[in-house]
Amino acid sequence: RFHLSANEKGAHFLCSVDHSKFKACHANFKARGKHGRSRHVLKVRAFDGAGYKSKTVTVHYTARQGKSGATK
Repeated sequence: RFHLSANEKGAHFLCSVDHSKFKACHANFKARGKHGRSRHVLKVRAFDGAGYKSKTVTVHYTARQGKSGATK
């Protein structure tokens, strides 16, 4: 789970996991799907109310599986 934030109130986010197309995502973002225990890439862009885009932030992470088998 990732907690996203921006300097501007009312900002919204676009996220891309493993080089997929950017899609709208919430500030409390959880990557879903078959991630397994391998390395992944999360890219995030923030947009303010006027539509100005932030620089893209890139995070490399390793997913782990919980007791239910769901990726965390």
